[in-house]
This record gives sequence, C-alpha cells and structure tokens, in this order.
Amino acid sequence: MLTTNNFNPSLAHHRSLAAAETIIIEHEKITLSQPVWDSFPDALENPPAKNTKLTEAIALHNKSVVQFSINALNTGLRCKAFDSG
Repeated sequence: MLTTNNFNPSLAHHRSLAAAETIIIEHEKITLSQPVWDSFPDALENPPAKNTKLTEAIALHNKSVVQFSINALNTGLRCKAFDSG
C-alpha cells in the first residue's frame, strides 16, 4: 500500500526517468536484414531524388518543429535547444 509516509518522490522520479530512458533507447535502435544493411551505405551516398511524399513529410516536420517552438515559448518551457547561452 502506498501512503504519504512511504512515498519517496526522489525514487519515483529516478524510476520514471529510468523507464523513459529505456523506452527512448528501444526506439532509437533499428534492425536491418543483411541485404538492407549491405545497401545502406549506397543509399546514404546516393539518396533518391525528392518525391512528393518526401517533400510533404519534410514540410510537416518543419511545421511541427515551428509549432513546438512557439508552444515552448508561449508556455515558458525551457529547453537547451532554445537557450542562447
């Protein structure tokens, strides 16, 4: 039973942070088959030309980043990416 007598906010914060870091690490990893792995360097060096879907995805990404920045500034959210010094 969790009561105010045995609740440790520091421990809860540590566990939440550890769980978040685990989720982030899991989502940063990708597994490629051998044929895809073999073609990966070539795809980096010789990317395909932009197509409509890629152009739309880039525009959506840029819009999302701008909207996040505006929201962060409006709410006073502090983020190292936005700190000038």
